[in-house]
Amino acid sequence: MMHALNMRADSTYEQTYAALKQVSGGRYTPEQLSENTRRILQKLEAWNEEYTKWWEVLISCRKKEGP
Repeated sequence: MMHALNMRADSTYEQTYAALKQVSGGRYTPEQLSENTRRILQKLEAWNEEYTKWWEVLISCRKKEGP
């Protein structure tokens, strides 16, 4: 599911809910879809924070090396 959203932490609740609803094929209740949507958004946010940390490390290493 996270790949379907292109791993974007800025995906909205509505986008995520709609994608999950389409993929689930009607197997889940609205409550289950809502709970899973929130969980997916939390994972995307955590992934985005880790991704940023790697870029911060890369940038800081390049700055230490000099031009």
